[in-house]
Amino acid sequence: MQEDGATTIFLDMFRFADELGPAKIIHVHKPSIGLRAVLLVDKVAAGPSLGGVRMAPEPEWLQECQTASGVMNQKPIYEPTLTKGYLHWRSSILTQTPALTLSMAAVLAPRQLWRVPRFDLLQVHNLVAWQKQLPLLQAMKAAGQLRYVGITTSEGRRHREFEQIMRSQRIDFVQFSYNLLDREAEERLLPLARERGIAVLVNRPFRQGALLRQLQRHPLPAWASEIDCVNWAQFALKFIVSHPAVTCAIPATSDVAHVRENMGAAFGRMPDEVLRRRMAAHVERL
Repeated sequence: MQEDGATTIFLDMFRFADELGPAKIIHVHKPSIGLRAVLLVDKVAAGPSLGGVRMAPEPEWLQECQTASGVMNQKPIYEPTLTKGYLHWRSSILTQTPALTLSMAAVLAPRQLWRVPRFDLLQVHNLVAWQKQLPLLQAMKAAGQLRYVGITTSEGRRHREFEQIMRSQRIDFVQFSYNLLDREAEERLLPLARERGIAVLVNRPFRQGALLRQLQRHPLPAWASEIDCVNWAQFALKFIVSHPAVTCAIPATSDVAHVRENMGAAFGRMPDEVLRRRMAAHVERL
């Protein structure tokens, strides 16, 4: 890690650190075969982290590693914050976490960290072992330990199987990718969710930032003012949340300024179906 800038890359990982972690970063680089890998162990104060592998092209791979390690933790990252003056927010927060294990005790353990009597929503993450996990979550719901049961996928994966589960199982929430460029969900998943009264959470509304980076190379169209948009983030989010089947979008960010931009999408006028088609067509041409 001396000759090729790998030391700089390794140190650059720490720009994603916060007061809770990561606990350990292990960087592997083998120039002879072009291998570069990072093992990132995230926050472990509340228990062991779960594992996973994420492949991503440069220059996004550093952010990918940090994001994936945080998501794979089956515990709330912001537990210390919630215990320091913000506890009263719990009554209005929809608490949710991915269900990644098959043990009732393991699924319930994070609830103690949140200090809530029950979770509002547990979702089977990326359909992992859903045949075993869904009955477990349904039993928790029947016992009053859980309000809603959901399933997730992302990046357009396993839509056919996802649709079959939506049709055959008692699902309250679904989560999948949908944005100005990735609109496959319009064909079957979104209409089916509306038909069956299933709430929809939309992930990757910005393609993990790649969509916004592409759009920001172009001026916002003047007619965006018709729906009170002042930036591309609001334009992209209003396209999503104005779909009649969508409950909310979940853009991930660690930047407060970006949070403020995103929140602007909750205010002002929303596009109708005609304008939504215009928005999508405009972005496709860029």
